[in-house]
Amino acid sequence: MLRTTLTERFQYYLQDVSRSLGVKQFGIIVADHRGKQEDTRLRSHHQKLLYAKAEYISKYGNLIEGLFLQPSNLSVGIQFADLVAGAIWRKFERSDATWFDLLLPSIRKSTAGSIEGHGIVKYPKENWR
Repeated sequence: MLRTTLTERFQYYLQDVSRSLGVKQFGIIVADHRGKQEDTRLRSHHQKLLYAKAEYISKYGNLIEGLFLQPSNLSVGIQFADLVAGAIWRKFERSDATWFDLLLPSIRKSTAGSIEGHGIVKYPKENWR
């Protein structure tokens, strides 16, 4: 479920940007390498998401097929994503919004301005501050 939640948010973001620019925008999911078995499971799950057809499953028309897995020590992009995730974690787990507040203008929001459920998804929902 977590992977679905994260990829959906990215798909929604790409749809928002496409509407805003008037040109379809595409994106790639890049993730930190975990280990051979975990990487295989993640790739399999990603393929199922891209091609699943059901009433309550997002359509991933803006995602470029495939999943790119790279050890974080070899990818500046993944290291940057770790910094962003760390800032978000500090906001909710340590009540330290220092870096989160700098990111806030870039986080996807609802039309009412809420980030919850739009740019930030709390999963699992229990135990969040």
